[in-house]
Amino acid sequence: MYFIDYFVFFSDDLILICTLAIPKLIIDFIKTTTMKTNSINPVQALLSLVLFSSFSFAQTGIPFKMRYQSTIKGDMTIIANGITNRVDANGSALTPYNKIKNALLNDELEMSYIDIDSDETTFSSSSATLQLENSQNKKVVYAGLYWSATYKFNPGVIKEEGKFVAIPNKRDAIKKVKIKLPNQEEYTDVLGEIIFDGNNSKDYNQNTPYAVYADVTSLMSSLVNPNGSYTVANVRATNGIIEGGVASGWTLFVVYEDDQMPEKFVASYDGFANINENNASIKVTGFKALQQGNVSAKVACAALEGDANLKNDQLLFAGTSSTGLVALGNKTRSETNFFNSSISNENGEMSNRVPNSKNTLGYDSFVMDIPNADNVNLDNNASEVTLKFNSTGDRTYVFFTAFNVQVSDSNTMVVCVEPTQTNDVKNETVADAYQTSTTITTVTDKHEVTSIDKNVQIQARSIPNQKNGYYIVANVFSDPYFAEEYIKTLKSQGFEADCFVNPENSFRYVYITKSANEQDAVSQYLALAETKQQVKTWVLSVNNEESFTSNSMLASEE
Repeated sequence: MYFIDYFVFFSDDLILICTLAIPKLIIDFIKTTTMKTNSINPVQALLSLVLFSSFSFAQTGIPFKMRYQSTIKGDMTIIANGITNRVDANGSALTPYNKIKNALLNDELEMSYIDIDSDETTFSSSSATLQLENSQNKKVVYAGLYWSATYKFNPGVIKEEGKFVAIPNKRDAIKKVKIKLPNQEEYTDVLGEIIFDGNNSKDYNQNTPYAVYADVTSLMSSLVNPNGSYTVANVRATNGIIEGGVASGWTLFVVYEDDQMPEKFVASYDGFANINENNASIKVTGFKALQQGNVSAKVACAALEGDANLKNDQLLFAGTSSTGLVALGNKTRSETNFFNSSISNENGEMSNRVPNSKNTLGYDSFVMDIPNADNVNLDNNASEVTLKFNSTGDRTYVFFTAFNVQVSDSNTMVVCVEPTQTNDVKNETVADAYQTSTTITTVTDKHEVTSIDKNVQIQARSIPNQKNGYYIVANVFSDPYFAEEYIKTLKSQGFEADCFVNPENSFRYVYITKSANEQDAVSQYLALAETKQQVKTWVLSVNNEESFTSNSMLASEE
């Protein structure tokens, strides 16, 4: 084989690398043909083939975009389960499928919906249990529900070898599912946002995969205790047999706060990539890893079609300048068979599920620690990592991933943070900080103010051409896209959000409201802090002379 790599950049956060394997036989044929006809240079013919194929690949799937980002004292986790299972002489769809060695592939088995409840309004359902230690200290600040499946039509059969037939050829809506929360008797309807639907692309007409997302933060944040069993129902998938195999499942991604835990940067992304054709790489920025000591980090993911016995699929990670990309793995996931039809967490197989199949027949979901003894894979002060999904064997559809990393000492109480999404912050105007009392405060980082009590902190900026005032800021972005998306999110929550730009570095400050004086700003900040809205804010004084002359002004950055 000859291999030619063609790079296609979709955005700042995603690089799709299309690797096209061209058999030597084809190349020899091109050379022979062009020698006989003298009509085209063989190199031109080959390049034409490469460019055509590469651009064709680039049109499939959906580029990954950031869905969530925050810096919190807490952590992230997932729970998940499949929604279809095999039906054979050894058991029904409710019977866990635990065969791994010599297990058949999902396109060699008849598949049927799992439906664990006795509710007549559901045709598919499965559950998983969230188990957070010291749950009384945990507060859910974000929850994203994903569901995905191969869904060409409702039921399908194979009439003869290689010929798959629908009975009938019907496909229903995929955007709506149901979720039952812990200690609840009734389901709640959830309407999602379609990330990708292969039914709209001829490149995916073999098994027609899809992925859908829904923000369920408001549902989970209302729980006194987030622990317990979560049941997701009415996820659509093909039943029976289709070419390429039936695979399906759901993943609940949860970010929670705990004041007793270290501070972490958390970012999640979703899109859709067929990594058998397009190796997807995601570059994560906007953080600064722990300055001293061992750096802890995690990665989470969800994907379709990772068969247990099809190898050569990998998750590669780069967090240091010295090692480059390294293949991740643990006791549950091999470095060379990473996507292996399993659902796992940091402790191994996630067994507290119904049914708890060890082999989910094509649905993968996990959260895992990134091995980093002696910071071999992630350096102190690192500000960028790369996650790369690679496969030369098994076809795998990745649609969700997340990353977190410890960014401060657990003994430091962080009151307000201005996260950015760039490594180039050397031109940012230095922030002077002051407060409304005389409590000692120190500026420890260019975008961080810490305090020993809960008095209101106010940061000050001198920003050219910006109207003076006191802004209640919710976030800072270097990328206009993310600023616009965050403004949309805030407006959907009832805020009159807007932003302004610092012309010295193009940072976009997204703010909720603006006041003419300090007292009104502090009152608005405190009123917002008492609400249940999951928005972290701080007060930013812009171009106010008293901010820089106040007797209570404290140390600026060294």
